[in-house]
Amino acid sequence: MAVPVHCAVAGKEDDPDGVEWLRSVSARIRMYLHPKCASNLEASVREVLNSMLLKFDSSFDGVLLAYFRPEILKFGHKILPLLPYFTVRLKADLLLFSPKAGMLIEGKVNKVEKDYIGMLVLGLFNAAIGINDIRQDLFYDEVATEQTWISESDERHCIRVGSRVSFLVKSVQEEDEFIDIVGSLVPPETGALDWIACLEEDKEAQQEQQTPVSEKSRSKRKTEAESSSSKLKVEAEPR
Repeated sequence: MAVPVHCAVAGKEDDPDGVEWLRSVSARIRMYLHPKCASNLEASVREVLNSMLLKFDSSFDGVLLAYFRPEILKFGHKILPLLPYFTVRLKADLLLFSPKAGMLIEGKVNKVEKDYIGMLVLGLFNAAIGINDIRQDLFYDEVATEQTWISESDERHCIRVGSRVSFLVKSVQEEDEFIDIVGSLVPPETGALDWIACLEEDKEAQQEQQTPVSEKSRSKRKTEAESSSSKLKVEAEPR
């Protein structure tokens, strides 16, 4: 059994694969253990860390997804005054889920209704986008086989159960160590990932079509310039 754990992030902090809502940090941790844990200290430390997984912790400013290489630095032999615990200090590398308002996050749709879209982020955390945060270009469509939100201007943009979607975080609500995410599909950079990929392909194809024309124009201008230069040179020669 342990009383609350105190943690301080020390030094190194990275965004794995450039994903800003995932943080890899090197942390210094102080925890308090019951004297009965002293006989198997490493196992007791791991038990406490395991109990913290997938829960929001304000000292981490996020949800602990995983920990690596825990190393005990120091532990006290004295029992704390008024509390039957002793102190253990350790360091560990932590992987944290730390979403913030304004971030773009990806989720997988698990619920489609006429007034909201529900998703799971990392397959674990609930996210919801209410009807007021779904852009007007998307409309709700219900047929016998499935429910979807589909674009009026581009039928390739269709959000259904199973779709992977990029959305903007509006707020993060924490309650009883668990979090819920409120999102938005209003910004133009949000939407179904397969549709966003199609837009990128369209953009690349358009650039490829424009490139030969541009090169041809540059070549024509260069030829005309050389011709004009030769003409001026001939006219300038004495008779």
